Amino acid sequence: MVRAALLSAYELARLESTLKEAELIIQEVPAVVRCPVCETARPAVSAYDIRCAECVGSGGNMTMCVPVTALAHAPGHDPP
Repeated sequence: MVRAALLSAYELARLESTLKEAELIIQEVPAVVRCPVCETARPAVSAYDIRCAECVGSGGNMTMCVPVTALAHAPGHDPP
């Protein structure tokens, strides 16, 4: 995800909601791939280059495993 685009979209959506005071919390995590050469989950070279950063190989199907969590918090409201 591109951080600036997410923040911009959130600001627009927030203005039209009842949670005008809500804050968007973004936690950036590294891209991770399941490397068929290393036979384990490894960091990707980058979010745009999903080859294994350890062996830089792409010997098979690389599956990006990136957990994405977006959380909006409004003051005075506890998250679920």
